[in-house]
Amino acid sequence: MPLERKQLDTSSLQAKFLPKELPIHEHFGNGERYSFGTTHVDIYPLPPSSMPLLWVRGRRNRLAVGDVYKVEPTDKNGLHVLYVDGELVVNANGNYVNVYTAPDPELLGLQEAPEGQKRKDRRGGDYTQTMLDTSGTKEGERVQTWGIVEAAPKPVNRGKQSPLQLFLHVPIPEQEGETERWEVYASNKAKQQVKARKLTKDDRLHVVLYKHTWTVDLQDGTEITHTRYNLATIIEVEKHEQGSPAKRNMVNAPTS
Repeated sequence: MPLERKQLDTSSLQAKFLPKELPIHEHFGNGERYSFGTTHVDIYPLPPSSMPLLWVRGRRNRLAVGDVYKVEPTDKNGLHVLYVDGELVVNANGNYVNVYTAPDPELLGLQEAPEGQKRKDRRGGDYTQTMLDTSGTKEGERVQTWGIVEAAPKPVNRGKQSPLQLFLHVPIPEQEGETERWEVYASNKAKQQVKARKLTKDDRLHVVLYKHTWTVDLQDGTEITHTRYNLATIIEVEKHEQGSPAKRNMVNAPTS
């Protein structure tokens, strides 16, 4: 099942401002325009082949923002936008500020087993797992997806700074009804998000992750590839409650 695309809810904007319907865009579909002074904000709630996006068009500059998951009016007749990588605020005069939320640097500290610890592979053979040092690596491949929580998250170890570990069952796009099990770790701000949401078995999450893959050499000369994901942001949670429909909760992305 492919990544679920949901239409952006602009009803709160429509209730406060008078939007202008835009001509159907070749790539972005139906859109609506909100004007603040000489600045125009064009919103495309459900593009045919991507996630909701937004254009800010000023007199001298333009800004495009993708993966938008919430828009709302401000108390002072402006616009507040939340998207996966940050947030944007436009005031009533058309001035705006965009804040980018970079991945937490400590997401890269992949805390594997202590150096030299013995492990067994799936065939029962022994290999030595070494510490993975990612201090000089890139932030990893950014992934946005929905997934089902396998069980309540647990600390990796007893230390106060221990990341939380959870497993997500994520749909395989090419195989309808099939899922794969992703190992996810949450540290720092992401860890606090996980704790605040009190995740349990079968909760459904919409998240942004950073994927890391590495290879370990086995003693028999073969190698095994490991993949794990670091949580960057929880966008949305649908709580699973015994005997009742899932309850949806929106979660704002942290801003740094």
